[in-house]
Amino acid sequence: MAAPPPAAVAAAKRAQEFERQKNWPEAAAAYAEAARLAPNAPIYHYLLGNAHAWQGKWAEAETAYRAAVRLAPTVFRYQAQLGKALAYQGKWAEAEAPYREAARLDPNGWEARGGLGNVYQNLQRWAQADTEYTVAARLDPNNGELQFRLGIVRAHQQKWAEAEAAYRQADRLTPNNPSLQDALGSVLFNQQKYADAEVAYRAAIRLDAGNGQYHANLAGALFNQGRRNEAMAPAQEAIRLGCRTHWVYRELGLNP
Repeated sequence: MAAPPPAAVAAAKRAQEFERQKNWPEAAAAYAEAARLAPNAPIYHYLLGNAHAWQGKWAEAETAYRAAVRLAPTVFRYQAQLGKALAYQGKWAEAEAPYREAARLDPNGWEARGGLGNVYQNLQRWAQADTEYTVAARLDPNNGELQFRLGIVRAHQQKWAEAEAAYRQADRLTPNNPSLQDALGSVLFNQQKYADAEVAYRAAIRLDAGNGQYHANLAGALFNQGRRNEAMAPAQEAIRLGCRTHWVYRELGLNP
């Protein structure tokens, strides 16, 4: 491929300076100029996509990444970023193909496999999401977010023990996440481990006391341990916080 013209190189250098300043609109304008002057240079389209992505302009990023992929379809990063731009727009089915190609191009990288897991999770294709997140987590074993997502898709398959294992690993890697503690409590509850569920729900409340669902779930764990009187206070607090629907209210005779 011929070297880009000097004017395109100069525009890209200006864009890099704007990047250092985190001035993404100006960086995008300069990269757009570079791409216009050197339309067959995929790197300028890719960098333009990144400048749009930093601004949350995912449709514009998609257009730029598609240009990069068209010019250089075997570059992993271009395919992965196109998948990401599509995913951020909720174009889950379209995002599958570039993520799949990115995974083929970089079989030892976790990012594309995690992206595929996210695609399948949002398409509610739980078993496929499980497979992709499992591979991604093996490739990046210290990624707590991957473990959390793996727990979610396993819970949707009612694989309670496996979901518990994933959530506990996520908690070790990324502690102090109230939604994780609540999710852990739910899979413990579904295994009839009510005392353990109580511990998890209390941890969620300690981290986010204003979430009524957590209080209601704690009430349910207490109720199923035969501690009806103790369940009343968290149930009433859940109602006060705006959680209007939960099975435990009926059991306790409460009318939210």
